Amino acid sequence: PGSRLGEAEDEEVEKSVEEEESEETEVAAALVGTPRASEAPNIALSNQRLVSQAENVFLKMMEQISQLIGDLTQAAAPRDI
Repeated sequence: PGSRLGEAEDEEVEKSVEEEESEETEVAAALVGTPRASEAPNIALSNQRLVSQAENVFLKMMEQISQLIGDLTQAAAPRDI
């Protein structure tokens, strides 16, 4: 039973990592290209959105790392039987 729970958690982490990687790919794709001066305001707004997305991805990753550390700490703790 315990191993199934671990597998489910692993799949959940893997799925969220894949989602973050696709967001990172979108961010990278948006950075490619040569802008024109007339596009500067749009580029500034786009850059703000990209920074915001990158911050969100980073925060999600930090939350997951924190959760994993907590899970590992809990798993490693001695148990009274």
